[in-house]
Amino acid sequence: MSNTFCFIACVNNEDLYKESLLYIRQLDIPEGFAIECRAVRNARSITSGYNAAMRKSDAKYKIYIHQDVYIINKRFLHDLLSLFNSDKAIGLVGMVGSADIPEDGVWWEARQILGCAYDCKTTSTKLAGINQPSETGWDAKIVDGLIIATQYDLPWREDLFDGWHFYDASQCCEFLRKNHRVLVANQYDPDGTPKPWCLHYIGEATSMLYYEKYRSLFLSEYSEFVFDEAGISEKEATGISVVLMIGDNLDTIWIRMDEVERYIGKKNYELIILVNHLENKTEKLFEQDGIKVIFTGTGDNAASTLNRVILTSEKQYDVLLMDSRISISGSISLAVQHALYTEADIGAVYCSGGEPLPETWEKTNNLESIFTLFKRTALEKTGSFDERFKTLEYSIYDYALRLINGGNKILKRNVSGLVLPPNEYTGDIRSDELIFNEKWDFDRDGQSNPHRQV
Repeated sequence: MSNTFCFIACVNNEDLYKESLLYIRQLDIPEGFAIECRAVRNARSITSGYNAAMRKSDAKYKIYIHQDVYIINKRFLHDLLSLFNSDKAIGLVGMVGSADIPEDGVWWEARQILGCAYDCKTTSTKLAGINQPSETGWDAKIVDGLIIATQYDLPWREDLFDGWHFYDASQCCEFLRKNHRVLVANQYDPDGTPKPWCLHYIGEATSMLYYEKYRSLFLSEYSEFVFDEAGISEKEATGISVVLMIGDNLDTIWIRMDEVERYIGKKNYELIILVNHLENKTEKLFEQDGIKVIFTGTGDNAASTLNRVILTSEKQYDVLLMDSRISISGSISLAVQHALYTEADIGAVYCSGGEPLPETWEKTNNLESIFTLFKRTALEKTGSFDERFKTLEYSIYDYALRLINGGNKILKRNVSGLVLPPNEYTGDIRSDELIFNEKWDFDRDGQSNPHRQV
């Protein structure tokens, strides 16, 4: 029926669903309209549950909602109806999503994230990088499944996505294939203040079992929508030299190696381990697996070691420096690879963490952490690291300034929840500070050096 809104949810927690229903029943209903709620229990998958409820309802407007999502915008139905009536081509509306699909298929790692929502676990607003007013919303490729509203019925692909992952991304692509618009609703005041329409209660984490299976299925099935970076002619590198900076943290080697194989293995890569000491038995095992090992001696400093890494790495490969204490995921590592070639003059991309950072990209003039991917052509143009610097901190920061002076840009990725290890300052930090101030005529805080001799 054209004057009915149907709320559909797969339910396995009655308490959460009852709370969600309370918010639905407090919504203002447009005049002449009605609402109905359909709960699907014991569903084999979220797609099969949604399909079953969709077929049983003749409501024109269907709102697929997670059982732990609470709609706090009482005019939600009015706003939703206004969106759909503004353009009959709009087929699907969500609260948060992305304007493109990155190479890894994970929407929140895209360059342009849209929308906002409340996360009641952290009581913080998740801003999505775009907070400028819009009359309606933003065209998207993917929206998150916490709320998906439609005005046309398309079957959910339960033939492929028979679990609990990537069903939302799949449905968005199905609508795009039918030439319907996928939209993220504008939930901002004209001054840019976020006013999210819903609150998402993050309780128990969703099982990640089979996540990689469905991610691969999604990328294979909807490859035509995935961001294509092949058109950037500047790209010459064919892979990545992954440099694991182990130091004395030998207990992290096997964990990081497994992550590298899992998350970076879809492209050509070589693995270089930078370590202070290693047992002979383990070293031979690495040699059998084709892993390069660089030992740091007592006469090595950070800059000279980095130069050895560059010389050891494959010439056609970009270079990823990783502190082995940082746990990586596919969404982080592939997003960094993806970002390096979004603009021809980007020379390096790195990750920074902390709470409560919004997950955004920004250009910067510094390299602060050791999760940094250098473009090979930028390394060749900039030259060696300055071996006067003994500490890693100053070696990297000096190189960042040289990259920028050479016409390169540096891109920073803020990753909410990424825990970076603390800086381990050594006795050489003061010496490096003096060398840096003399070389650049200012210190790291941007203060000029009054003692520089001209």
